Amino acid sequence: MMNEIKSKQLDTLILELRTLPPEKIENFMAVRWKPFLASLVDQVEHEFAVVKFFRAQLDVLDKIADYIPKMSEERFEAISPALEQIISLKDEMTEKGNQPVTRTSLPA
Repeated sequence: MMNEIKSKQLDTLILELRTLPPEKIENFMAVRWKPFLASLVDQVEHEFAVVKFFRAQLDVLDKIADYIPKMSEERFEAISPALEQIISLKDEMTEKGNQPVTRTSLPA
């Protein structure tokens, strides 16, 4: 199981990712997330980190979904194309979250 220090690092990374502007995410993943994954000692820690990461992203998408019915019709129409992409992304992430994760199944 993941030690307390690594667990706190994981929580920090997930929180930082939520606050990043979109243009900085790719760099964050390359400079912070991938090195963190590489630092984990075994498959169990690796799987735990990836599953926790995907669950956190799904939580954000769920919050967006909860907010949608409260939007004005004009705002809804303005963001409708993006919402369709979010639904597709959520479905893909849910599917991936239900599959076993291995080091070789993740993108480089």
